[in-house]
Amino acid sequence: MGVTAILTPTTDDCYGPTETIEVEVTNLGTQAIDFSVNPTAVIISVDGPNTNIYNTLLNSGTLAVGATQFVTVTGSADFSNAGINDVTAYTTVISGADQGGINKSSYVI
Repeated sequence: MGVTAILTPTTDDCYGPTETIEVEVTNLGTQAIDFSVNPTAVIISVDGPNTNIYNTLLNSGTLAVGATQFVTVTGSADFSNAGINDVTAYTTVISGADQGGINKSSYVI
């Protein structure tokens, strides 16, 4: 299980105090993931002038091996301070067996 793409915000946008963060997560493991049994946190870490951590919990539904799902992170991100932001997104399975490890996706906006 891991983040395989950061979809929004994109690197060519103008930013404000209420940006939506959306990522693509993929089941990189060898078994389907049942989020009701193995809840998974999607975590966004922002370093730079708008430093913060945003997260959301996947705790219902399933994701087949190799399947992807778009996740909009709870709350809006404040990118209103000018400067370079390093955005890193990753997943952590909260309980149960390892479902393929942590995969990070990162870029600078």
